[in-house]
Amino acid sequence: MDGVAQPFLSAPMWAQTAPTSTMAISRRLQAAKRGFCLRRADLGLATLLGRQYAPEPGHLFLASVAQLGRHEWIELPDGRRARLYLDDEVVVCYGQHDIPGRYGARVGGSMPSCALMSSSGVAGAWEGQNDVDDRPTMLQPVGMLGDLDGRPLNLARFGLPMVERYVASLPVFAVLEPSRCGREAPAAANLIRGLSNAGVRVAAANMAGIGSAGDYWHMVDAGAVAVRDFGNCGLASTRHVSADTLRRAVYALLADLERSSPEHGVSERALPDAIVIQVSDGLSQQAMVNMIAAPWFRQNVDRALVVARDVASLAEYASMARKGGIRIAAACGLIVPDPLVVSEAVDRLGLRVLSRQQLLDPGVIGPLMLSR
Repeated sequence: MDGVAQPFLSAPMWAQTAPTSTMAISRRLQAAKRGFCLRRADLGLATLLGRQYAPEPGHLFLASVAQLGRHEWIELPDGRRARLYLDDEVVVCYGQHDIPGRYGARVGGSMPSCALMSSSGVAGAWEGQNDVDDRPTMLQPVGMLGDLDGRPLNLARFGLPMVERYVASLPVFAVLEPSRCGREAPAAANLIRGLSNAGVRVAAANMAGIGSAGDYWHMVDAGAVAVRDFGNCGLASTRHVSADTLRRAVYALLADLERSSPEHGVSERALPDAIVIQVSDGLSQQAMVNMIAAPWFRQNVDRALVVARDVASLAEYASMARKGGIRIAAACGLIVPDPLVVSEAVDRLGLRVLSRQQLLDPGVIGPLMLSR
């Protein structure tokens, strides 16, 4: 094996015999470790389907852990990280994902094996190099989940209703970030904390990427009175999602945050005064670029923070936002050893750069974001 994911030689997916008792199936699903992205799914009446169905993004399925790799744990609906062991059974969903030039996952075909692409429970057929240091955790599907009428269960079935037209009635602040890595708090969480320190009740949502509990709980911990992500709209990821679907999902999330309807496992504390939306881990995707440039996005965003790790990316994403007609309040996140380089770039771009401490400072962030 030598650390390389091998094709499984077992019977094709769906060929295995499902338990005959509804109660037995229920006990099996309850015992399985369930991914965070399935937190809204009601598995009370779920069954294992015996017929063959073509997997689609968002379809729920039961799988066993065949090989441990990058993800050695799974994030549960309550936020706890559960350690994975070989032969553990997990309830996850199919989703597409790609990191240009590195690896990705697709959905389609019989898929006798698949890779766990997110610790929140998103999996797909592996497309990439299986090197020893970065190999994925491999799953062997047991069966797709369906309702008692034999219809496959999809995350979309449990999502918020999509909204066709919407104009936010609260101030909306967008945090535009090309990508995130590591466990540090995202800039969006620091902005939420700074506004909360200024006495503003903030609701928040992550609008792009692949399903993950990390940023969700960062926002909760920062003091957001309500938190959502694209998973609330039945999306396992925003990769390869149409521009129209993204638009309706953003509308649905903004509408739901303004109402602050209860979210499973999180008690809303008050109606919000403002909304922070995070658009990260997706700005390399054309759909995200189109979204930021769309008139409907500009209509619903009052100001934006641009997050970048170097001057070149700062210039690129600031230009993208400005072409979309979005008002940039400031930049943050620059990691450059030479302060003179930053100073010259900031002067050239006409942007103010905030440190993490300034994002958290109510005396700085309050006037910057809330002044007219």
